[in-house]
Amino acid sequence: MRRSNEGSAAQPERGNFTPPPRAAASPADVSDTESAGGGSTSRLSPRNWRVATRLNAILLIPVLVGLVMGGFQVKGSIDTWGEAQEAEKIAVVVRAASDYGQALLNERDLTAQPLLSGDRDADVVEQTRATTDEAARKFDAAVKDMPSKPGLERRLKLFKGEEPKLPELRKAAYSQALDPVKTEEGYVQVQHSLMEFSNELGLGTGNITSYGRTVYAIELSKAAESLQRSIGMHLLVRPSKKPATYDAQVKAFGSYNYLEQIALGEFNSGGTQADVDRLKQVMAGKAAEGAKQLEAAKEQAEAAGEPFVAPPSIDGSVFDGMAQEIGKGQDPSELAKKGITPETWMAAATAKFEGYATVEDELVTKAVDEAANISSDAKTDAIVNGLIVVIALLAAFILAGLMARQMSRSMRRLRTAAFGIAEQRLPSLVDQLSRTDPGRVDTRVQPIPITTQDEIGEVARAFDQVHR
Repeated sequence: MRRSNEGSAAQPERGNFTPPPRAAASPADVSDTESAGGGSTSRLSPRNWRVATRLNAILLIPVLVGLVMGGFQVKGSIDTWGEAQEAEKIAVVVRAASDYGQALLNERDLTAQPLLSGDRDADVVEQTRATTDEAARKFDAAVKDMPSKPGLERRLKLFKGEEPKLPELRKAAYSQALDPVKTEEGYVQVQHSLMEFSNELGLGTGNITSYGRTVYAIELSKAAESLQRSIGMHLLVRPSKKPATYDAQVKAFGSYNYLEQIALGEFNSGGTQADVDRLKQVMAGKAAEGAKQLEAAKEQAEAAGEPFVAPPSIDGSVFDGMAQEIGKGQDPSELAKKGITPETWMAAATAKFEGYATVEDELVTKAVDEAANISSDAKTDAIVNGLIVVIALLAAFILAGLMARQMSRSMRRLRTAAFGIAEQRLPSLVDQLSRTDPGRVDTRVQPIPITTQDEIGEVARAFDQVHR
């Protein structure tokens, strides 16, 4: 049977198979694909991103979360650092204010005897006032670096309103015009404003709610004791001859003794047990020193053949014993018979004053040191945390880049191998098999060069099986 020429002409020529181009697609196919997928063909759409881009985007999310969390940690350390620096500066201001206030109290008390005796050019007057002026300069230098806080600024304004009164007070100090105790209380008006700065203390002390209150209480105790020291000297050297004025002096002496007890109660309630025990220890030491001094004075008097009368004491406190007798309003000559003289009174009162000053200085120094330690630790934490965050970010970026590069390389190999088979190997094999005499056909399969055990490697092995 003879084949038809038309049929032969209609058959395609064998051995000439050509695969369609890789990017070839009819508009209808594209339209059908878009309708079926319902997605965009834009390269900016996440569904059209390269695998490497998707991997980097996925790995970047935990990195950004870590960056935010690390940033909060670093910010917290920096904030603590800033607060500690402010607290340290405040403590420095409080220390300068304390030194200035103590210099004012010493100026008032130590100049009482010479000024009451009419010796206004005594060396002690010049020396104590020079010490006060030096403390004032140090205080002014400290407040220049003071943090800008409403409480501090208000206290500084109040003090600057009282400080200008000091020169006039010095000119008339302990004159009869300032009786009964206007000199003593005039110094208090200046010094009290300095005490107020201690209420700003707190950070780093472990007792942030009441530390400033504790320091203020010990300062108030010291100030009340100092008033007794100066008024007691006033009563021993030149008591007023006017009964009403004298009674006012005695009453003021007793009231400040009462104020000291109130301030001590405030200290005991606001301070820690360690603070209370420390004050007792210091005061016991001062009392022991006073007892030794009295014993030495007694031995010296006996050696000189002079009579010696030991001042009274209460529970081992010579100050309390003498204060009780002075508060009774007795004449200086009567008090001298009991061993209460300006010298013994000043020695006992100064010993107690120094005891309060010692505890106060320790508390203020503790606030300065601990604020400095917190500032240093916070600075170290900020630097360390910052370095950790930077190193972690670099490590995360490097790891993400390596992982993305490895997976992207495997995907490219798989893609290249697939297109190589589809566009070269398979068309060539089909073309050879479609010939009348195909000859020897090489059907060996070259495995895709991906040896990983992950999903990409499994796809490569599956593709090899399909190829076979």
